[in-house]
Amino acid sequence: MNRITEPGGLPQLTLGGLIEHLERIANYHQYNREGREEAEVRFDFAYSFPNGVHSWRGLYAELALDFCADIDTGAEAPKLSAFLTMLKETVGKRLIGWKGGEFLMDVDTPLWVAQPSWSGNTAVVGVCDEGYVIILLTAYTEY
Repeated sequence: MNRITEPGGLPQLTLGGLIEHLERIANYHQYNREGREEAEVRFDFAYSFPNGVHSWRGLYAELALDFCADIDTGAEAPKLSAFLTMLKETVGKRLIGWKGGEFLMDVDTPLWVAQPSWSGNTAVVGVCDEGYVIILLTAYTEY
């Protein structure tokens, strides 16, 4: 298992930190294709995968990845390149908070996992490259 966590012992990844990890993985896979399909991105829980980004309800100036499960919806997990593009397009973007207001997302913005109406304490804390799938590792994190 190739676990990558944020340097310095920080428990939670930032938007920029996740982009850096995924770019490193994407570059590795480009040179080591071996005829494989592009890896998809999933969470480490219950058939779930990231489905979009929004302002986190816990603190509107922070970012949340929402999720869905293909077992229920038939939707497909994003491929690494598409997910990476979505994250890069979020840098410098202003997102609307749950109760209004615009909040700028930058490379230092912490990442949470939550649906648009949730606050919760599930944070993105690492990345695991399994070759055919990239797993976003999550953990309970105090705000």
